[in-house]
Amino acid sequence: MNETAEQQDGTSGQSNAMRIRYEKSVALLASQFVLNVTENGILLDCSSGPIVDETTREPVLPIHTRIAIPQASVRRLQQLLTHLTTRSESSQPTDESLARLPKLATTDA
Repeated sequence: MNETAEQQDGTSGQSNAMRIRYEKSVALLASQFVLNVTENGILLDCSSGPIVDETTREPVLPIHTRIAIPQASVRRLQQLLTHLTTRSESSQPTDESLARLPKLATTDA
């Protein structure tokens, strides 16, 4: 699976097109995260959510993906996520712009 992405050069402000090649085409849901901070960056553990261990009956958070992110990349990821969340929050529809169902006439029986 290949895609093309625009990468912003942080120093010159120029955009460079780059082809993206996925090593795996499977996408895993990550709704729970464990974050470990190190002196070199962070370790981000991703999980689909807690389950109950069949043997002990205790809750367990199975980690399906572990990502090590260096400090400079953590800052870029934070900036990207902040930009995307503020952009999506500002583009939320207002009550007036939402589609509405027509009111149905009621009859008394």
